[in-house]
Amino acid sequence: GRLLYCGSDIWCHINCALWSNEVFEEVDGALQNVFDALARGSGSRCKHCNAKGATVNCCVRGCQVSLHFPCSLQPETEVTLLEGKRLICRHHAKEQANKNLVPHPPSFEVARCVYVDLGAESKRIKPVAPRDIRIVIG
Repeated sequence: GRLLYCGSDIWCHINCALWSNEVFEEVDGALQNVFDALARGSGSRCKHCNAKGATVNCCVRGCQVSLHFPCSLQPETEVTLLEGKRLICRHHAKEQANKNLVPHPPSFEVARCVYVDLGAESKRIKPVAPRDIRIVIG
């Protein structure tokens, strides 16, 4: 999917950012707390594929189920997608009783202007030495 620039050679997929619990979108399309999600995800393993980098969590307080966004779309994960870019794992889905479900079939295309607000996040970006900069064209 579409990639968002996070600064200093850091990129993330738009839906991975949008569906992360701590990330929220301002009226102008600026995403806040993306670096918090990246930091948390760097140590979080996906329940489906067991790889690190899972930033999408079950929205039930205290639940430890973490997934990559693409893994959450796999039928065998048995998760329920809710409105407001929230996800609920199969263990807690019965409690939700089909309220606020994402319309079926869901569309995850994001055509509007969305970007990572680097103003608030720039303090976390480590500066890159000029000798470490590589420019690739094409």
